[in-house]
Amino acid sequence: MHCEPGSVPLYNSCILCEEGTYQSGEECVSCPVGTYQSQTGSTTCSTCPGGTSTTSPGASHSDLCIEVCQIEDIRYGVSDPPSGWIVQLGDPVTVRCSEGFQVGGKSISVTTLESCSDLPSCSRVVISTPSLNVLESSTLDLSCKITAASSPDLCIFYKDSQRVEAAEPISIEGGNYECETSVAVVESADEGSYSCSAVWGDDPEPSNEVDIRVMGLTFDATDVFYAERSNHKFVCAATVPSDTAVIISWTRDGQPVGERLTGTSNPAVSVLNLPDISPQHQGDYQCHATYLEIGTIVSEPARLDVLGFWEYLSDMDLTKGNSATLLCKPTIGEVSWSLNDSPLSTTSSTLELESVGEEDEGVYRCHVTLRGETLYSSARVSVSDTGITEHPEDMTLQSGEQATLTCTTNTDSSFKWYINDNEVSTGVKSTTRQSVLVTSPLTLRSRLQCVVSTGEGNTYYSKIGVVNVIGFMAVPQDKGLPVDGEVSLLCSVTGDSLSKLVWVRASDSKEVLSSEMKSYSTGYTTSNILTTSEQGTYFCRAEFGSHVIESERAAVTPVRVVMSSKSVALGEDVTLTCTVSGAIRPDMVFWTRNGELIFDDKSPTHETGQDMSLSYLPLNSVSTSDTGEYRCAASILSDHSVFESHPAPLALLGFIDTVSDVVVRRGDLTELVFSVRHQDGVTASCDLSVGVVVLGSGDVHGDEIRFRGVVISIGGEVKEIDYTCSVDYGSDVIIKSESAKIYIVDEPTLTAASTYVQIGEVALFTLTADYITNVPVVTWRVNSLTTVQYSSSYTSSEYTSTLQWPVSQDVEVEATVRYSDIGGYSIRRAAVLAYGVEGVTGPEKVHLGNSYNLTCSVATFAENTVISWFKEDTHPLPHSSFYYNNKISSVLNLPAVSKTDLGGYVCNAEFSDGQHSSGVFHLIQTNDCKLPSIENAVMDTSIDVVPHLTELSVMCGDETIMMKCEHGSWDQTLVFCPAAQRSTLTIQQMMPGIAVLLILLAVGVGSVYLYKKRNKFIAMKRRDSVEELKREWR
Repeated sequence: MHCEPGSVPLYNSCILCEEGTYQSGEECVSCPVGTYQSQTGSTTCSTCPGGTSTTSPGASHSDLCIEVCQIEDIRYGVSDPPSGWIVQLGDPVTVRCSEGFQVGGKSISVTTLESCSDLPSCSRVVISTPSLNVLESSTLDLSCKITAASSPDLCIFYKDSQRVEAAEPISIEGGNYECETSVAVVESADEGSYSCSAVWGDDPEPSNEVDIRVMGLTFDATDVFYAERSNHKFVCAATVPSDTAVIISWTRDGQPVGERLTGTSNPAVSVLNLPDISPQHQGDYQCHATYLEIGTIVSEPARLDVLGFWEYLSDMDLTKGNSATLLCKPTIGEVSWSLNDSPLSTTSSTLELESVGEEDEGVYRCHVTLRGETLYSSARVSVSDTGITEHPEDMTLQSGEQATLTCTTNTDSSFKWYINDNEVSTGVKSTTRQSVLVTSPLTLRSRLQCVVSTGEGNTYYSKIGVVNVIGFMAVPQDKGLPVDGEVSLLCSVTGDSLSKLVWVRASDSKEVLSSEMKSYSTGYTTSNILTTSEQGTYFCRAEFGSHVIESERAAVTPVRVVMSSKSVALGEDVTLTCTVSGAIRPDMVFWTRNGELIFDDKSPTHETGQDMSLSYLPLNSVSTSDTGEYRCAASILSDHSVFESHPAPLALLGFIDTVSDVVVRRGDLTELVFSVRHQDGVTASCDLSVGVVVLGSGDVHGDEIRFRGVVISIGGEVKEIDYTCSVDYGSDVIIKSESAKIYIVDEPTLTAASTYVQIGEVALFTLTADYITNVPVVTWRVNSLTTVQYSSSYTSSEYTSTLQWPVSQDVEVEATVRYSDIGGYSIRRAAVLAYGVEGVTGPEKVHLGNSYNLTCSVATFAENTVISWFKEDTHPLPHSSFYYNNKISSVLNLPAVSKTDLGGYVCNAEFSDGQHSSGVFHLIQTNDCKLPSIENAVMDTSIDVVPHLTELSVMCGDETIMMKCEHGSWDQTLVFCPAAQRSTLTIQQMMPGIAVLLILLAVGVGSVYLYKKRNKFIAMKRRDSVEELKREWR
């Protein structure tokens, strides 16, 4: 049969496709989700406006297009509902980010969508820096790395939760972005906790936090000034991280002084005590803090000035006509002289006494003044005719030579000799009037004096004979040259009248010209420091007038500190070796692991006949906590040098990642993947309780090799497989893993307890899934809407989720099972067809005498369903029914309804399986009254229905009758009115009556108008079909 477009054949006729459907071939098909059709007889469906959709098929009006969102793929995570699903605004969406990723600072986010742009996105934001420990005055570099689906608009850096900087991101590759900032000159105030946030619009994503520690010194570099024999101390404090150590040392004028401190507590405090200060303490003091693996901080210099004398005056007795020189050499300050407390005019450090006489006798004082402080040195000078006639003479000697001095008198005497105020008992040969002293080898400038005692009890003091000893106080020492570093060589000479002090390269005997050379003079000692990065042999040359001396040679040779990486099986013993090569020998070796000081070897072994020293670190029964990067650092006490090795990792042989349980879906490729430490010739194998595994040769990445194997020959019913793997390194080193399991997971099943469920009853759906290590996450959707009204239970191997749903229509169920242990998800669907009386429809209230239809809508699975109508307990009533698309519409006609027709009507459906379903409709009389039909009566016919308790004026013949509507009936029954009496009236006689009639008519019309205005009523629209009821319901 041929039907017009929009209609389909049914028996011997054509019917129009109803609203919410469209014609497709010879069927009316429901409009799919996202479309609607509000007209009957259509061949297409209309698409919902952009950004909206229907939530179920068969929409019959555009009002059912609501704003919805389609879940997109979540990069670096998964969503619930999953990708591709449509959700309404206001629905919750759960996002679970992959490991290391987050949304809003959390790995799991539950968002109630207010707009489609609210769908969360997972990202990873990580702040990093080359080192968590930063030296003062260095640069702190910070990097914020972002992995996300799109580039952030901005990066914000924070210190202690306070914003400090913003930067624009730079795209790297593969969804990675980076922002950078730096602190140019680090100060102690820059220490703190740093983080960053990547910002998309108004949504920031925070990073981790890194705690930056600033390594610095606290040292008062204020210059100080003291008089001789005072006391002073310098204090230096260095910050110490919890996982490392600091070495604090001191220098004066660039050379080591005091003791070195190795500190591990924070802060580490070193004190340099200077008791009984002398001129030798004068100089520039500095504190050095050396952090292993980080670097060295050097404080600003603090100048210590000492007010004092390098040499003091001594008493002397002169014979008339002798000459003498009084030498006053203060450390600093202005010089003045006095004789017997009377000022002398000279301000020179020397006072010449020539051809002395009695007027030159007295007490001479040399005064030195600085900053309000005054010191003096005094000596008594006497002049007589008898006494010492030949005094010790000044002379210049090289260090190590002997001096010969003579003391002669003009009267018999006994002699004593003093060197630097200390009596000399050896090397003295004396007669009655002369004494000769031959000193032991001298290395320092010396003052010699002869004291003569006569028989008359007189004592005479000779003038001071100064032996100017020239020589080296400190000779250059062999130094180790660090990689890409430099060393300092010290040369110190003693002696007066130094004219030149230079460094010479031994290879070509040429002077070394360097801006890094520094000289320091302390009294009669002069030092010269050469800083160089060049390997070679150096010596120092000093010129004192015609005297030229050269120091010993010092070799600058490279020092290398080497550690080798080691691999060891878990639980075995191992000894790490630190080799220090070079001409210089270390006094101590420090050991660190991952930056933390763990051992200091105070007695490293020196190899005889070789420029090599060794230090050993034994590790017994190695565990995972022993692994990491090791370093050793050789320390030279003589010059406070520290030489560090490169990091050497200690790795465990065997498995890097534990051979663990594997969970796979049946039918998927079953792989075993594990990584071990790589070593040439390493092999691996695995043993299975069921099946075999084929291992590849392994992929090498640095010191790691990753093996991948495929399991084959597994039976179809096997659920668990035990397996172990072994790694063979040769030389009988075989490491075996612990036992693990392979769990094989079958697809979940979703079943309905019954295919057909009667309307009003409950449909039962049961989801069963394998449960291995984690409870699956289940999402239920009923007729495209998500529900959480389900129950769950599980045993050691099975998970069950049950949904009970009251049936009012066909039920389509979809269950999404998400596996956290095997990844991904599985979707299962089931449906239940509803059958039974969906409802009975008819007029809300009836007027007696009118005809009405009652319609019974029945959902059925068979056309032979028997429909019966009953009024209370009466016999079945006649009716008409028709079947279409698993629906039966049965119509019961009620002609000329009377009071006996009022009451309850039952529509009963008997199905082929013997089940019954029924619906009830109550026919109720309306309280309003229909306009009565009275022959020859005159009344207001502009209305059909008169409301309850309303009176109606009826002109019946010559009489006006007032009828009242009560509960659907008139209080009077009239069917006929007599005709009005005829009489001949003149126009004049009729005029008053006509006027009254017109007035009554106006009043009546006005009353009706006012009544209708105040008592509006609307006739109820009659439902003529189930589809109309459905449309109103929708």
